[in-house]
Amino acid sequence: VVGCLSPHKARGFCSPHYQNIWRRGRNAATSAESDSSAYVYFKTQPCRLCAYDRLPPDIHRVIPGANGGRYVLGNMVPLCARCHAEVHRGITPCPEPITEIPISA
Repeated sequence: VVGCLSPHKARGFCSPHYQNIWRRGRNAATSAESDSSAYVYFKTQPCRLCAYDRLPPDIHRVIPGANGGRYVLGNMVPLCARCHAEVHRGITPCPEPITEIPISA
């Protein structure tokens, strides 16, 4: 980054710039481009592949963020950490995204 005095070894950014980029990625689900009610619902669901429910799931975006995918209903799938890694490696196909949140009685 132009103006950085001490570049970060791995990414070429100084530590403050690197931390800002990291925070932006972690807070992507709370940005204006997200559907926060759907995100909260997905964090309470079991893994769509193996039904693991002891830990909150990772939220997988069917259309990746690098390609413009957002954390919105119809683009999110709750997966446990192991299944999420398998989907990213291409070992397991991604399940269909949930397009509707069921209304509880």
